[in-house]
Amino acid sequence: MPPRKTPLQARAPLQPGTGLTRNPLPRTSPGPARRPLSSAHPKVTPEERRARRLVRVRSGGVCEGCRQARATDYSHRVRRGPGAWCPSNALDLCASCHRFGHAEPLKARDLGWLLRTTDDPLIVPACLFGQGWVLLTPDGDAVPTERSAF
Repeated sequence: MPPRKTPLQARAPLQPGTGLTRNPLPRTSPGPARRPLSSAHPKVTPEERRARRLVRVRSGGVCEGCRQARATDYSHRVRRGPGAWCPSNALDLCASCHRFGHAEPLKARDLGWLLRTTDDPLIVPACLFGQGWVLLTPDGDAVPTERSAF
C-alpha cells in the first residue's frame, strides 16, 4: 500500500478505498459455530424456586444486611455448587449490601455472609441486621446463636 499523502486527522472518518478498514483481511473460514440466542437466565429448578421463596419469607422482602432497603438480590454464602440452593446458604440482600459482600470479602466472611467452599452454612452463623448472630436453617428460619458457634 502506498504511503498516505495527507496525515490522518483526529476524529476524521476513514475514506473508502484507502485500504484502511476495520478488518483488512477477508475471512477465509466460517469460524466457530455460534450458539443460538437463548434467554439470559437458565431454566429455574423447583429447588431454586423453593429456596428463593423461603429466603424471601425469612427476610420479609427487606435487606437482611442493612434493613434499610428492599431486598433485590439472592446472595449465596458459599459460591454455587452442590447445596447452592439451600436457604441456609443464602441471604436476601439489597444491591448495595450484595456489592459490599463481594468488594470486601474479608469483612463479609467475618459477618458470615461469604463462606469458603469448605465451610458448612448449616453450622456457620451469619450476622443479620437487627437479629444479631443466627444459624440459618434448611427450612428458611433464622435461629439465634452465639458467634462462637464456629
